[in-house]
This record gives sequence, structure tokens and C-alpha cells, in this order.
Amino acid sequence: MTTAPHEGLLQIERLLREWDNEAYSRYQVVKSVLLSQEYSFTMSQFPGGNDHGPEHIKRVLEYLDLLARDGLVQRQEQVGDLFVAMLSVLYHDIGMLKGRKDHAKNGALLVEFDKTSDLLPPFFAKFVGKAISAHSSESNIDEMCAEFNQTEKLGRYMVRPRLVAALVRLADELDEDHRRAPEHIASQLDLPADSKIYWRFNARVQGVRPTRGENAIWFEIAFRAEDFHPVDGENQSLVEFALKKILKINNERIHCNAHLTETLRWSSIMMSLKPLSGAKPPTNKPKNIWIDDGMTLESLLQHAGVQSRPQ
Repeated sequence: MTTAPHEGLLQIERLLREWDNEAYSRYQVVKSVLLSQEYSFTMSQFPGGNDHGPEHIKRVLEYLDLLARDGLVQRQEQVGDLFVAMLSVLYHDIGMLKGRKDHAKNGALLVEFDKTSDLLPPFFAKFVGKAISAHSSESNIDEMCAEFNQTEKLGRYMVRPRLVAALVRLADELDEDHRRAPEHIASQLDLPADSKIYWRFNARVQGVRPTRGENAIWFEIAFRAEDFHPVDGENQSLVEFALKKILKINNERIHCNAHLTETLRWSSIMMSLKPLSGAKPPTNKPKNIWIDDGMTLESLLQHAGVQSRPQ
């Protein structure tokens, strides 16, 4: 059976291929090299960390596809946004080769010296580097992109650097489900004490799905009874930790929305808490909690039926 050249491609990959085959060819070569070489070694400097390797990059590309496929490219001159965003996802964690600390900053430096940067058109490494710098939640997109106009001419492309950075950052934020820290792998590792709660959080996330019809990003979470009790070495339960993580992601959604066009913005996060194993009516149904711009931690804890402990 012959496989069609576009079979198995993400929608954004098909779009890039249709609009600019030269850009698509460059992207595919960079993707192949980075995933098979550089990202095979990114975890060597992050012992106990959850997945920052090739599969993480593939999933972030999938989330970029879900976030951007319907509203990013409306005409040919906008293909530059798509091209730079896809390249930025490919490179965004390359700084992990230097360790977890400052990996966004280091990644921006490394991209200009990585051998694959020779495949990028002139000036592209600079734009990709800024998107990498801005993907850290500790950074401010406006500050990272201060040297750019809202729209920049980049050869034959038009690029909106802040919009690109916001898409890359939000796509990365969404890779938090069980595939990033498989429970059966965690049981075989001697994880550092401060890593265990992150792995347990990932293990409870059933899935994440941006749903454009509702303009909401769904987080499906399946807690267990023991998750409501304090975690060893922590002054909080796993449920409390998870709700703080979800609220952080919601804050990232708000920050990124400020740089996205109306068709690319997301109005809320919908957290769907699955019933505990063995639950009987009426508690055997999901509890769906709508998290908008005004949600506070105290309100979220109340909605979820959790009492916060003093820190």
C-alpha cells in the first residue's frame, strides 16, 4: 500500500506544505534532525524531570495544531507566522541540553549555533530565539519582543513576533497529561523528593483538549481518594497542588490572550474532575468547573470542595 505524502501530517503541516512547500521542506529536515539527535539528550541534565524529549515536542506540535489550525493563516502572507511558530516549537526546549535552569534563555542562544540553524532563512534564528526566550512562564512576552514591531517583514514573509510567542508558550503549557510522566515509569525510578508531586499530577491528568466550539480548554482529571490527603514532605494534598497548577495555566492563557487575535483567543479553562472510583449517585458524575479570567485560588478550592491549609 502506497502512503500519500501528506498522510499522518498535522493540519498545520498540511497548511504549510500547501502554502509554501520550500518552508515545509526546511521544517521537515529540522524536525527530523532535532527529534532524532538533540532531543535524545535533553533529559541528561534534568534528572528526575518529566518528559522534555522528542515525544514532548511532538505533543506540543499537536497542541499548536489545535490552537492555531483554524485562525492563524487566512492568506498567503500570513504563512510566516505559522512557519516561525512551528520552528519555535521544535527548538523551544533545546536549552535543556544545558540543564533545566535558564533553559529558555540558553535555548535562544543555542538555536543560533545549532547546525540546523543553517537550514533557516536569514534572520529566522533571531525570531525563533525570541519565541524560545518567551516560552518560560517567568518571562513577559512584551519584554522579550520589545525590539520588534507588532508586525515585521522577514524576507517574503510577514511575522507577528508576539502572537507567535504566545502560541508557542500556550501550546507548551498544555502538555501536562499522563503521557508526560507515565506512572509505571515513575514506579521504577528513584525520583528526587521534589519531583514526585509533579509526576503524580501528570499521572492524574487523563487528557487536555482545546475545544474551539466552546472556546474552552478542557482538562480532564481523575483523582484518587488518597490525593485529598497531605503528600509526604508537602504541606498540601495532591489535589491542592493540581488546582494551583491549573490556575497557573489559566494565568498563562490570560497572558497569551493579550497577544492573540480574536479568532485565536481562548475564553476559559474547563476543569472536569472525574468521580472517584466506586462513587455512588449523585457523586458518580464529573464535576465540571469553569475557570475564567476572574477565578482565584480560594474560589477554585471551594468549587472543587477542597479546604486550603495555611502555608
